[in-house]
Amino acid sequence: MASLRILTRSKLSSILYACCKTESQRIVSPVILETQKRWSYYLTEERYKDPSKYTKFEITSDPNEWKYVERLLPYKVVPVPPNNIDVTASGWKPQNAPDTNLPYFVPRTKNYMHPVYMVMSKRGMKKLTYVRKIQGDIWQLESELKEYLQKRKVSLVNVVSSRINELAGVIIFRGDYVSQVNRWLEEKGF
Repeated sequence: MASLRILTRSKLSSILYACCKTESQRIVSPVILETQKRWSYYLTEERYKDPSKYTKFEITSDPNEWKYVERLLPYKVVPVPPNNIDVTASGWKPQNAPDTNLPYFVPRTKNYMHPVYMVMSKRGMKKLTYVRKIQGDIWQLESELKEYLQKRKVSLVNVVSSRINELAGVIIFRGDYVSQVNRWLEEKGF
């Protein structure tokens, strides 16, 4: 069976095709066999060895031309947001001085956003809200946040279920609470 598979993977179809042809058609068959050849690497192929087939380019060190290229390159470091703005046009608010009496702290991400994410699973039927990067007393943060969410919960069931991973510093809420958690974190100054 394995030998049959090897034979069929090789040029069995081209052999059968060449045997069934007349003498005048066999002259054309090398072209057909050539199209079935697989190239392993483009540099070993003859048609790519000719440099005239490549696109023409020019290397420049002119700063006036280079400034247009630099606009397309991504930043190596995330720029620091301005401090004198209360709210930007997108709705982003800079971090205020958080209350130092709180036993927990939720730092922002490297992009200066809240570490709150929604994960959808089971084809979009199950929604989970993740609050990450929690430092300090995660249990008190969870109880205060859960109380806040239950006050604003609009549904038949007024219970917000949560799960805590203390070692990872993560709280997981069942449901889509991303905007409410972000609003609560902004109120607390995080």
